[in-house]
Amino acid sequence: MNVKIARDFLLNNIACYISDEIFLKVAYRIKLGKKLNLSAPVTYTEKLQWSKLFYRKELLTLCCDKYQVRTYVENKVGSEYLIPMVGYFKDFNEINLNEIPNQCVMKGTHGSGMNHLVFDSTTMNWDIVRDDFRRWLKFNQFYHSREWQYKNVPPGIIVEEMLLDESGKVPSDIKIHCFRQCDGSLTQIIQLDVDRFGSHKQNYYDEQWNLLDLSFSNNNFNVKGGEKGVAPPDNLEELLSLSRKLSEDFPYVRVDLFTINNKVFFGELTFHHQSGLTKPSGDWDNKLGNLLSYS
Repeated sequence: MNVKIARDFLLNNIACYISDEIFLKVAYRIKLGKKLNLSAPVTYTEKLQWSKLFYRKELLTLCCDKYQVRTYVENKVGSEYLIPMVGYFKDFNEINLNEIPNQCVMKGTHGSGMNHLVFDSTTMNWDIVRDDFRRWLKFNQFYHSREWQYKNVPPGIIVEEMLLDESGKVPSDIKIHCFRQCDGSLTQIIQLDVDRFGSHKQNYYDEQWNLLDLSFSNNNFNVKGGEKGVAPPDNLEELLSLSRKLSEDFPYVRVDLFTINNKVFFGELTFHHQSGLTKPSGDWDNKLGNLLSYS
C-alpha cells in the first residue's frame, strides 16, 4: 500500500479514537522532546497546543477554509486583495481541464499542503493530480494535528490564477505573525520566505524590518538565514496595515500575503504556525509565549 495512503488511513480511521489531549501530549513529546504543560502553559509552543483544545471559535473554521475566507477578506479589506479565482469545485471531475488557464494553482480548501502548481496545463500529468485530490478530499486535517478549526471544513478544490513575479517565478511569501494582547496592543513579526521551491531561505524581522535572531527548524526543507541586507518591501506599511485589519478578531494569527509590483494579494490565515510543534531558536519559545494570550 502507498505510504501516504496508509498514513492518511491511520490518521482518519484510528487516530480519531484517541482523545485530543492524549494525541497532543504524545505529539509534543515526540516532536519537542519534553512534557506538554496544558494546566499553565508558558511558551509559544505550549500555548498553541492549549488553544487547539480550548480556543474553539466558529470564525476559525470559516477563516481556515480557503474558499470561505475570501468573503471574510473582502469584508475586512476589500476584494482587490484576493487572488482572481477560476472556480470552486467539490470534486476534481467537475473541473473542465480544457477551460482552465494554462497556468494556475489548485488547492484543497480544507487543509494545508494540498496544492498543485500548474505551470503548463498541456504538459501536466493530470492522472497524478486527479489521484492526489481524490486522496486529499478524503483527508481530514483535524486528525493529523488536532487543529480544531479544520474538523468541519467541507472538502473542496479552489482554482486560482497563478501569481508570478517579474522574473516569472512564484513570488516570495510575506507571513506576518500578529500577537494581540489583552489590552489591545499588537506585536507583528514578519516572516519572509524566498525561493520556496528551490534554495529555500527564511528570515524573521520586526515591524521596522530589523533582522531577528529567530528561526524555526523544519525537516521538510532547509531553513537558512538570508542575507542581512535584504531590503524591505516598498509597501511594507501597507502589508502591516492589512495584517492589522485581518488579525483584529484573533489573539494570534499568521497573515500570509504576496506582493508583486507593489500590489498586495492575500494568501491565507494560519492559526497554528507549523502546528506549534516546531521549537523556535534560542529563547524565542518563551519570548513569543510572552506575546501570546488567549484570555
